[in-house]
Amino acid sequence: MVVVSYTQQNIFELATLNGGVFGVDSVESAYGFCRKLATDHYENFPVASVLIPKRHRNCISAIYAFARCADDFADEYSDINSEARLSALAEFNSFLFQDEFFKKHSGNPIFIALHDSIINYKLPKLPFQKLLEAFKQDILFKQPQTLKDLEKYCSLSANPVGELVLRVFGLYNDTSSKYSDAICTGLQLLNFWQDLSIDLKNGRCFIPQEILDKHGLSIENLLNEKKSLILDNCLSELYNVTSGYFRYGKNLIINLDNFRLRYEIKATLLSGCKLIKKLMKMKSSVIYNRPKLNKIDVAGVLFNLPFYIKIK
Repeated sequence: MVVVSYTQQNIFELATLNGGVFGVDSVESAYGFCRKLATDHYENFPVASVLIPKRHRNCISAIYAFARCADDFADEYSDINSEARLSALAEFNSFLFQDEFFKKHSGNPIFIALHDSIINYKLPKLPFQKLLEAFKQDILFKQPQTLKDLEKYCSLSANPVGELVLRVFGLYNDTSSKYSDAICTGLQLLNFWQDLSIDLKNGRCFIPQEILDKHGLSIENLLNEKKSLILDNCLSELYNVTSGYFRYGKNLIINLDNFRLRYEIKATLLSGCKLIKKLMKMKSSVIYNRPKLNKIDVAGVLFNLPFYIKIK
């Protein structure tokens, strides 16, 4: 199967029922598209990795493809007018309820795969709708005023992904969900701090206003070198908050009876901790450069997987 890579010119064809140039005529081809999308995109954290049992990888890839594409509508092509991007997200929402159309296994590859997964795993549609609401908020961005505002956003943008993964494994319950939410919130916050250099250039600041005020900073002077020491202290506070979510969330590991999912969670947490350490070393230079994990970092994560994770 030849999979067309999407670009600014053709990504919006995925906001059509037939999928345009991406259209497929079988469930197998649909999952193939989603797997390729999952493996082609750079991520700091494991996505449908070999740690995930093979029987679940198609479903995880379908969930990821849905989220990845919808996120790209919101973030990757900001030069396209917001009405077109909001319309694409609205189409994605409507496709969630086009069950009969996608049972024909012909058309949009993301939704053929996703509907097949929803049926096979009895997944609720609300988590997908929450993700779309988060992406809508990205387009209509408003700076968060408090940490509570950020937490509310994370409950839409990140926590639903953790819920869906747990449901795929049949491990979603009151205990696992609260720890999963903490990990997902931590990862979303970490993504904000990792992307500061990009978001600030695009006119978006995810540092809550209350934190900026506390340190005597403003969005306008964040790029001022004279404020670097103050900014270092501000960022350290944000990193400590993020680490706190990881410390609480790591309790998820001992509450899972699936060995391979435990390792996936461990790998994700270790990757997150590695990235926090990089951010701390970079200090205020993070507003100019985006850090990412390199091969040595990944090797370190894999080496430490068998051992107990100590998150400081």
